Amino acid sequence: MSDSRRALLISRLKLVLLALCFLGPLVVAWVWYANVDQWRPAGAGGGSHGELFDPPRPLSDVRLQATDGAVLDEAYFQGQWTMVYAGGAECDEVCESRLYFSRQIRTALGRDMQRVQRLYALVELPDAGTLEARIEGHPDLTVARIAEDGSLLESFRHADEDPLDARRIYIVDPLGNVIMSFSPEVDPRDLRDDLKHLLRVSRIG
Repeated sequence: MSDSRRALLISRLKLVLLALCFLGPLVVAWVWYANVDQWRPAGAGGGSHGELFDPPRPLSDVRLQATDGAVLDEAYFQGQWTMVYAGGAECDEVCESRLYFSRQIRTALGRDMQRVQRLYALVELPDAGTLEARIEGHPDLTVARIAEDGSLLESFRHADEDPLDARRIYIVDPLGNVIMSFSPEVDPRDLRDDLKHLLRVSRIG
C-alpha cells in the first residue's frame, strides 16, 4: 500500500472515530429512551408496582392501643419500615391473605427482615379467641386498636376510598411517612420487589 493510500485510510478512520464520539452517546440515549420502561428497576418512579403518596403523608396524633396494653404513638414508626394493614372486627379471605402475604414478604427479605415491622390496625377488636386464631402463625405481627375517632385512617386514604374497605397494604417509612400502598390486585412478588428496592436505596431505617 502506497504512503498516500495509507494516509487517506488513516484520515478516514479518524473521521469515523470522531463521528462515533459525537453520535455514540445520542444512539445510546435513544435506545435507553425507547426501552426505559423495561429497564427501570421496580420501585423507581413509574416502574413501581404500588401507588405512591405524593407528597408522602406524615403520621401525626398517632394513638394505638396494642393488645398487650401498650400505647403506641408516633415513636412506633420511627427507625423501621412498617407494613400496615387496616381492618375491622371481621376478617374475610382477602384480609387473611393480606396478613399471610405480608408475613411471607417480610420473611423473604432475608437479612433485611429486621428492618421491617408489621402492624395490623383495627377499629374494633374481635373477641379474644377469634383474634388469637386469626393471628396464629404471626408472632411478629403487632395488633393494635385505632383510637375511636379514627383520624389516623385519614392518612391512608386514597381519594374517596375508605382504608378499611380498600384491603391495601400500606408502607410507612422510618420517618413516619405513609409513602406507598398496594391493592389486593398487586402480585405479592411485586410488592416484595418494591420493598426490597426501597430497602436497598434507603439511607434510613
